[in-house]
Amino acid sequence: LQPGCPLPVHQNIGVSTRNPLNNTLLVTAANIQFYPLLQNWEYYAQLHGYKWVVLCMDTKLYDLIGHTGRAILLPPDRQDGQIAHYRTRRYTKLVCSKVLMVVYLLQQCGSASPGSDPLAILFSDTDLVIKRDFLPHDLGAMIRSGFYDYLYQDEFLRSPPRPRQMLCAGGGGRRTKRRKNFFGNTGFYFLRPTAGMVRVLQETLAQCEEDGQERNDQELFWNVMNEEIRSRRIQHCREYNNINNNNNTVVVNASEKKPEICCLDPYYYRTGQHKPENSSEPYIVHANFVSGMKNKTELLADFVDGWSLPPPYE
Repeated sequence: LQPGCPLPVHQNIGVSTRNPLNNTLLVTAANIQFYPLLQNWEYYAQLHGYKWVVLCMDTKLYDLIGHTGRAILLPPDRQDGQIAHYRTRRYTKLVCSKVLMVVYLLQQCGSASPGSDPLAILFSDTDLVIKRDFLPHDLGAMIRSGFYDYLYQDEFLRSPPRPRQMLCAGGGGRRTKRRKNFFGNTGFYFLRPTAGMVRVLQETLAQCEEDGQERNDQELFWNVMNEEIRSRRIQHCREYNNINNNNNTVVVNASEKKPEICCLDPYYYRTGQHKPENSSEPYIVHANFVSGMKNKTELLADFVDGWSLPPPYE
């Protein structure tokens, strides 16, 4: 990694102590208001043997966890330790700071050496639970294949009742007769910094910084991404290549033409709109369809017994 790269990146690159992903960094972000969610997220990350860094959005959180060797403090003009309400300029600035810091890490850390693979980012919000180790499953297999530049959690309102029912085939995402665009959740994704993906990040960040901007990073990112797809500068996968019947995981056939982005199976990588019928099967559950600490913690506890702390906070 380059000399200007923050020390916590050097110390925590690889995602896992058991099953490393070379040149990949697991990143989460929080401010002091979300500290309980961060603690819960870290409990499960540690359970799976993961390594990670935390983007601290205020000095209070940094003072609490700076000793861990995982904390990176945002620049002073981006720090905010308060709760920001959806569809406000403050909220936009807060969530767009995550995009800013990902761009910063990619620029500062670069490659380990000339000719080696550049730093890739596996980003996760803290309002989700990593219930099962995803590295032996689809996510790990798809990253290791080198076949995909962006993997994302689909923003389905209702996850399918069985696995492999909605596989991005023919467009995936929330593409319907009414909604023609792809749309994912920017709270959980893998990103390899190809020219196309860096272009999408930089354009998203530029729109984030526009005066009076109240649309969040997710809306802006997917507006830019869909334009790239329509212009055929970025290609979305049409389907998963193969399924390993022995363990029901994706098998990538690298001889096919490389698709650049793809969504993760929403049966296993779930948003939080509807409770899974079998709580033991999801790898992640994201409490992204409710707001407030109490609602998020209760959802994680109820859906997949995914709350490791004392009873939920108000």
